[in-house]
Amino acid sequence: MHTKAVPALVGFLVLFLSLAGELSMQLYVPALAEVAHAFGSDAATAQASLWVFLLGFGAGQLIFGPASDRFGRRPVLMIGLLLYLGATLAILSMASMAGFTAARLVQAFGACASFVVARAIVRDLYPLERVPAVLATITLAVALSVALAPTVGGWLTGRWGWQASFVFLAALGSFLLLGALFFLKESNAQRAATPLSMAALAGSYAQLLRAPVFLRHALPLGFVYGAMMAYVCAAPFVVRDLLGITTQTLGLIFGGILSGFIIGILLSRLLVKRLGPDRLLSIGSALVLAFAAVTAAALIVWGFDLRSVVVPQVLLTLGAGLILPNAVAGAITPYGARAGLAAALVGFLQMATGAAFGMLAGVLHDGSPQPMLALQLTAAVVAFGLFKGLRAPAPAPVNAGSA
Repeated sequence: MHTKAVPALVGFLVLFLSLAGELSMQLYVPALAEVAHAFGSDAATAQASLWVFLLGFGAGQLIFGPASDRFGRRPVLMIGLLLYLGATLAILSMASMAGFTAARLVQAFGACASFVVARAIVRDLYPLERVPAVLATITLAVALSVALAPTVGGWLTGRWGWQASFVFLAALGSFLLLGALFFLKESNAQRAATPLSMAALAGSYAQLLRAPVFLRHALPLGFVYGAMMAYVCAAPFVVRDLLGITTQTLGLIFGGILSGFIIGILLSRLLVKRLGPDRLLSIGSALVLAFAAVTAAALIVWGFDLRSVVVPQVLLTLGAGLILPNAVAGAITPYGARAGLAAALVGFLQMATGAAFGMLAGVLHDGSPQPMLALQLTAAVVAFGLFKGLRAPAPAPVNAGSA
């Protein structure tokens, strides 16, 4: 197995398939206040379009991941990309916040197919020992695009309005659909024999949820993502309103914060062979906790300004960058032909936890930064406690063809 080199064009396409979900969320974050204004809604209702996307993105993986194990990666991916493109175009014609949010939910279902199938394709095509490095490379590319997305989205919104971001996403969806149609062959050579039924899926997911190795990687990742989403959902309103900055400046601030994520992933690639994934996960979870606490403490010392609410977030996202590729690889690598199922569940837990903290950020929003930072610190404490508490022996090596 895995004796042939992966064509560069396929690797390039898999990389771009991994971008759709995060780009669809981050590109319009600076325009969130404009979306709320355009539809005459309040902050909490507009924020729902973020956490509903996260929830749909996570829940869809529970179906698309195992479906790609059972029916193949390519047909599942094509269905997802058609949903994504159709929903993105529909968003541009919506006349209400409710319609906008509903279309975002459908868009999320399509994006999640692209995301989870891309992860499973990596597991199909690359040797097991290369999976963490390949995932780190993909995550780095995603992080670079996500860091640039708020800046680009702020510029698009400032120049052409909030709809411009979704025109960009429609172009991306068209590119992915055509690329998958003409260049991507089926990579799942060992289809899962288990029938795709709710009972079978529930049993398979329950089995994963009883596996200490899976939980030790997936649960802390979810709460780290929750710490980030509490900030992402609330900050467009809190930072913009209290500091009186423009949409373009807000995009630059978010891009600067996410530069820490890029640095963390680069460090992960450089250090994973020397320190090992487990040490990097430990360091990353400690950094997330430390700088969530620093942000909260700095608010007390300095009050609300860029030093207190923005600067420490760079090092928090650096910790998240150390965690993400190693946690995902640790959660899916042991499961062979069931990589789609494992990738689906780790993705669901990540997005559902992020959605929960994003929803709480909207519910608790009072115009001040305190609820946002309290939620972030809570998520960071839980992530650190879970990683330290869920001890499990390292899994034995798994052959590529094992279930």
